Amino acid sequence: MKIFGWQADFAGCAWYRILLPLAALREQGQHTRFGNTLKEEFWDYDVIIAQRTCLEGPTGIFQRIARSKGNRPKLVYEVDDDLLNLDQHNPSVEFFNNPKIQENIIANLQVADVVTVSTAPLAEQLAKYNSNIHVVPNCIPAALLDWQHGYHVDRITVGWQGSATHTGDWARAANPIGRWFTQARQQGVPVEFHTVGSTPPSFPNLHPHRRTDWVGHDRFYHLLDWHFAVAPLAPTLFNNSKSDLRCLEAAALGFPVVASDVVAYREAVQHGKTGFLVSDPKQWDKYLWALTKSPKLRDEMAQAGREWAATRTVEGNAWRWLEAYQS
Repeated sequence: MKIFGWQADFAGCAWYRILLPLAALREQGQHTRFGNTLKEEFWDYDVIIAQRTCLEGPTGIFQRIARSKGNRPKLVYEVDDDLLNLDQHNPSVEFFNNPKIQENIIANLQVADVVTVSTAPLAEQLAKYNSNIHVVPNCIPAALLDWQHGYHVDRITVGWQGSATHTGDWARAANPIGRWFTQARQQGVPVEFHTVGSTPPSFPNLHPHRRTDWVGHDRFYHLLDWHFAVAPLAPTLFNNSKSDLRCLEAAALGFPVVASDVVAYREAVQHGKTGFLVSDPKQWDKYLWALTKSPKLRDEMAQAGREWAATRTVEGNAWRWLEAYQS
């Protein structure tokens, strides 16, 4: 099967939803290409995957192929977020709330032969526009399971990666996490934060706090020197459709995670085994202290997390993508 992945960008969504699956399928004998330009040479492929296509020009191409007579490629519309219900604090909300952009997204969903999404709640949200939706969860490269990360032995480093899109998520967790951090420092416990990406305005004002600019997934893993990670997420309509990727990455790399008890993370975090789920803001302190004080607990959770993450490798789940494209 000849498959072309028409990626929307070169960021994390393209990495996990286009590049990794198509690279794995190539290793398994399929003919795959990917790029951000749909040249006419790819129009005779068996499958074209369009990643959240919504601009006027690309939408026109997608619609023209859909309407073409005869033997045309199967069209897959790939979307990893609920772009029709962004939170108001999201920096992209003005773009995606544009009536024409929303009209294009819906039109492309409707003419697609197949729609692929990362979660069941997102499939439910989009079911009104297309009846052939396949849930294909985000997966990690198997090599991450053997990654040996380093960390400082004279301090406890807490990690988070993300962008300003998480302003609403940190708004709920900043005070309790900041309170724990301040108490730890006052008690002489050497804790620090290390964040990767751009910290949202609601992130607590903590010191010491190291911030590393985003460098792309080919170098991202080399930066991480955490002992454990945090994953705040607000219970919003948009977040209900998000994937468990943040917790999956942490588990694969051997980081226990303290995460919000929300739909996206309830199956990814086995409470008390691979990390902790916070259902009340006061619990941030409790669980962060537990991981801070016990290296043994961190090691046990890291091992259990990697065992779970081993079930979600892209190499072991590439068949799910192929099954969707063949449906």
